[in-house]
Amino acid sequence: WGAYFSGRCSEEELEVLLMNEPLLQKAVSFEKAFLSDDKMYREYQQREDAIREETTKFNRVKREAKAEGRAEEKVETVINSLKAGLSLELIAQITNLSIDEVKKISKQVNK
Repeated sequence: WGAYFSGRCSEEELEVLLMNEPLLQKAVSFEKAFLSDDKMYREYQQREDAIREETTKFNRVKREAKAEGRAEEKVETVINSLKAGLSLELIAQITNLSIDEVKKISKQVNK
C-alpha cells in the first residue's frame, strides 16, 4: 500500500502489487473508474475548491481577530501608560503607534 500511495511504482511493480493484494486491486479499479468519470471528478474538484475557499475564509477571519486583539491590547497599553503619566512620545515608542494615534486615543479617554 505504501509503495502504491508513494506514486513511485513503475507499471511492472504495480502489476506485482496488484497480483498479491486483492484489496489494492479493488482500490485501483475504483480510482480508475473515478478518474474516467468526468462528472464525478468535476464534482470532486468543486468540493475540494469549496473546502479550500472555506479554509481561506476561516484563516482570514482568524488573522483579523488576532490583529484586532493586538490592536485592543495596544489601546489598553496606551490607556494604562497615560494613567501612569508617561509622555505621548514614550507611549508611541512602546506601542509602535504614531504619536497622532496615541493623541487620538488620549483624546477619546479624556472625553
